[in-house]
Amino acid sequence: MKQKILKSMIFVIGGFLVLPLATEAFSGTNASNIRVKIHTEQGNDWFRSGTARTDYTGVLEAKNMLPGWYEIRVDDADQKSSQTIAIRARMLDLDGRRLKEKTNIDLFYETSGGVKTAISTVQTDKDGWVRVSGLSADTKYKFEMTENDNSSVSQKDNKTRIKCKSQVDDSDWFPAYYGRTDEDQVFEVANVLPGKYKFKYKEGDRDIALPFTLNARMLNEKGERLKEATKVHLWAYLGPEKTRVFAGEVMTNVRGEITVPGLMHGVKYKVKVIE
Repeated sequence: MKQKILKSMIFVIGGFLVLPLATEAFSGTNASNIRVKIHTEQGNDWFRSGTARTDYTGVLEAKNMLPGWYEIRVDDADQKSSQTIAIRARMLDLDGRRLKEKTNIDLFYETSGGVKTAISTVQTDKDGWVRVSGLSADTKYKFEMTENDNSSVSQKDNKTRIKCKSQVDDSDWFPAYYGRTDEDQVFEVANVLPGKYKFKYKEGDRDIALPFTLNARMLNEKGERLKEATKVHLWAYLGPEKTRVFAGEVMTNVRGEITVPGLMHGVKYKVKVIE
């Protein structure tokens, strides 16, 4: 099977801002190449969703970011006074689809008393990218989209549109990504956290009795990218009683990528990284 560039799926990385700006000098302050831990609230539960580094200008880049609450935590060794971070993020809509027009994103923060307080509204470009600077750590912030735009996943011959929902830790199910397979029925995703997943074909695209193949780049329980071959265990929940059945063990490559054939519409799966 021809190797393809993986698309981002649920790297739900977030913004953590004090004062959103859109200036020519788009950068952070005292935040060059720092390591950060990203936490998010999806499905009414908080969990660690990623670990990343800013670039030399203090900018953190995120692809396919779900609307929701986020908090960033900086490693002790990387903390400095007057430190701010900038974020450049490509937003998904409420259904996990990529934005295809300029869209308003409402920004909020949570006060020490737990009150949700408005900051401002920023606008993405036509491809869904938004830039916000003046970000600080250890505060909860929300990127809120009150309505979906006119984004859609259009039908294409010999390709299947698939909606993916996720359940991470103790969260409820939440829409994680909505995209399509290639002509070989391979669905490619990246930055996949251990958790539970279920997939649903768009009606009319494919016989629901036929399988698809998943190509995925895994993260570990801490949201860190895998850098060596690692075991991944898979379970499927089958039958009317949704009995959990061990589906097998897969080894990633050194980039944390796995290929899993034979996945089915409507079946719930559990994925666990064994380190």
